[in-house]
Amino acid sequence: MSSTSVTSSLDQLDADSFVGYYLISHNASSFTADNKNSYEFWFLGNMIRLIGDKPFSRGDVIQIESVNVKSQEIKVKFIASPTLRDSLPDDCCPIHELPTLVFLTTRVYLDEHSDYHIICDSNSELLLSYSATQDSNKIYALAALVTGDSVRISGAERTTRTEFEWIIDKRNSESE
Repeated sequence: MSSTSVTSSLDQLDADSFVGYYLISHNASSFTADNKNSYEFWFLGNMIRLIGDKPFSRGDVIQIESVNVKSQEIKVKFIASPTLRDSLPDDCCPIHELPTLVFLTTRVYLDEHSDYHIICDSNSELLLSYSATQDSNKIYALAALVTGDSVRISGAERTTRTEFEWIIDKRNSESE
């Protein structure tokens, strides 16, 4: 049987700095076995959990209540559903200005000794980042807040300078 180890590359991150952020959920919750409304993003037998105080759907406005790097959990409060035309709180910016929470993973196995540094462009903020190693292979997973129509998040290996990248591009249907 193989074992999996998970490490966070965000030891220097002040996770509490994200508390109070309003954002749009890109994922929907489901009722889990531990009686929580959560979305579970799995990678190599590990997960990052987005846990809501109430059920939430894709596109709903939620607010970050806490970020726990060690337990890989983001706790959120349901605020409003645009499809139900709920009103937003006074201290919340217009919905088209809110960041979207996305979860990403390399989905390819990298060398277990690799040491990638995650780099976000000006249209994104890194919320959580983890690497998981199993059977001499490593993958990287992260949660990021995305603003703007085009985002580039990359990983650069510190020794070999090898890079990978995620590109998120909101396509305008009129230009296609």
